[in-house]
Amino acid sequence: MDLEKFDINKQNQIIDGKFIGYHHNLNELPIKKGDIVIIKKGTIYSTTRSIGYHIAGKNYKVKVDHLIHGAQYMGKNGKIVKNTEVTWAGSGGYWHRADINEVEKVNE
Repeated sequence: MDLEKFDINKQNQIIDGKFIGYHHNLNELPIKKGDIVIIKKGTIYSTTRSIGYHIAGKNYKVKVDHLIHGAQYMGKNGKIVKNTEVTWAGSGGYWHRADINEVEKVNE
C-alpha cells in the first residue's frame, strides 16, 4: 500500500478498499467478534506462543475472539502503521493474530 495517501492524523481510514491503521470504533469494521473467517494458505500471522511471524500452510476456518485496534504514529524513520488485527484462539490455547485485510469472512 502506498503510505503517501495515508494521513497519520486521521483515524478509521479506508484506502483502496483496505482498512488501514488505527480504527477506534471496531463495530464499523466488516469483521466482528464471533464471526467465522478463513485464514488462507500463505497468510502471515503471529502468535503469543513464539516471537516473529508465521505463514499459514493451509486454509483455516476460525472463530474471531476479538479485534485489536491497530496503531499509527510517526517514528524516527517516518510513518509507523499497524492495521487492525483479527484474533482467535489457536493450537495450545495461544492467541493467533492476522491483519484484518488478509482474512475472509464466511457467509453462514
